Amino acid sequence: MVAVTKYLLKEYRRPSVDFGSVYISSGVAELMERHKLNPYVYLGRAAVQDWGEVSFEQERENAEALAAGQTVLAQYDLPDHIPSHRALQIIIEPTRSATTIILASE
Repeated sequence: MVAVTKYLLKEYRRPSVDFGSVYISSGVAELMERHKLNPYVYLGRAAVQDWGEVSFEQERENAEALAAGQTVLAQYDLPDHIPSHRALQIIIEPTRSATTIILASE
């Protein structure tokens, strides 16, 4: 993940987002094992403020949340080979002490 994050930071020249401790839900853990899902790809995107498939309004709210120390929400569509799960969400806590990766359906 470090190499991907460094590349994205260099490419997009955006400040990195502090995640604190990263936690994953049991659903994400199952997809990691069963379908080789790599959540670090999505963390790398969030690190450079690429919030994924969110509305313009959510992008604006995330920018304000970063500045104000509020919760940040990112959502990413999952690859087609992962059945019955359409999206993964990353929730960055206001204190920036913890980040949780969950399935949108959880």
